[in-house]
Amino acid sequence: MHRYLWLDAGFPAGKLSVCIEGYRFLEGETAISCDVPQARVIAELERAGIAKATNKIIRRGYGSYPIVTIL
Repeated sequence: MHRYLWLDAGFPAGKLSVCIEGYRFLEGETAISCDVPQARVIAELERAGIAKATNKIIRRGYGSYPIVTIL
């Protein structure tokens, strides 16, 4: 499941979430992409009541991907 950040004009501004091969997500979980400012994105998703941080982080290669639960 991917989540996208959309501009007012209706065009995607960036992909917020990524699939991580081999990781078994719990129901409603997704990983935040390393291509966005992760802490700011998570704070905004929580503020808007869209997601909640889980304090879990997946590390793959050079990337770290925090896990959130979609509400």
